[in-house]
Parts: sequence; C-alpha cells; structure tokens
Amino acid sequence: LILVYMHYDADVTFNYYVSTLFTIILLIVLTGLYILFSIFNNVFSFAESVIKELTEQASQSHVELTAIKDVANKAFQSSDFEDLLNTFLDAALAVTNSQIGSSFIVDPETKRLRLVGSRGIKGGLKKGDYIDIDDSVIKRVITDRKPLLVKDIEKDPRTQKKNDPKYGSPSFLSIPIYARHKDDV
Repeated sequence: LILVYMHYDADVTFNYYVSTLFTIILLIVLTGLYILFSIFNNVFSFAESVIKELTEQASQSHVELTAIKDVANKAFQSSDFEDLLNTFLDAALAVTNSQIGSSFIVDPETKRLRLVGSRGIKGGLKKGDYIDIDDSVIKRVITDRKPLLVKDIEKDPRTQKKNDPKYGSPSFLSIPIYARHKDDV
C-alpha cells in the first residue's frame, strides 16, 4: 500500500530490479509470518491438549476422593457390613466408570457366596441368592487372596468362561475385602 501511495501520490517509479527485490522481501516476510502463525498454532494446540488432560485427571481425582469420602462416611455411620459393601460397590463403579457390578459375602457355614448387592444387571441373581464358589470366577480371588483383573473372560487362561451377554464387556475386576479376621472374605 505504501508503494502504491508513493507511486501515485508522489509520482515515484521503481525499476524492475527494485520491484523484484521488494516482491522477494515481501514474500519472505509473509512466509515468516505464516511460519510464526503455524508455530503459535501448534503451541496453542499443545497447551489446549495439556489443559484438557489435566482437567480430566482432576475430574477423575475428584470422583476418587468423593468415593473415598463416601465409603469412609458410611463406615463411621453404619455398623451394617452389607450396607458398607454396597457403598464400596457404588464407589468402585464410580471410580472405574463401570455400569455393572456386584458384591458377595462368603458364607463360612455353607462355603458359598451370598449376593449382597448388584448394580446394572437386569434379571439373574437377587440379593440373598447363593452361588457355589467352585462355579464362580471369584474362586481364584478367594484362594489367591489377591485382586483379579481380566481383560477378556473368554481368552484369559485363569477364567476360560464364555462371556454372558448380560454383562456386556468381557472384562472385569474382582477385589477381595477382608473383615475382622484375615480368613473372613
């Protein structure tokens, strides 16, 4: 614009070499500006992704802390172990972002599992129903006294069971919780 003004208003003319040089300088400046724009755009995108990840981590931490608080509050408010187990189940589902879960108690007299509570399962067992430990994938959790994480129930050598469609995903996590004595599950 300045050159146009100088040419028409001040009647300044440029020869071919000066015009070519000016065009090259202008292209270099525009290319530099484009490179700066690209750099700032990449930095902004990176910062935006970092902020998004940190926000998600903070949100997950909030869910985890709320779950811990809920379980702790229930432990102090209630002497009902089954009520505490159901609160723990709700907290575990919230923390893992799962929709289906259940809690069982080992009945020491019958050596079977009694369903204390379940979430997200339509039909099937009801609260108070029993299942045989030997027929359950929970048997391994009880005998090994360790949590069991299975990514695919059909392919995992520890389970090798057909996935029941009512449970959705073939993955699950089973955690033993010991009460009173270390032998009570």
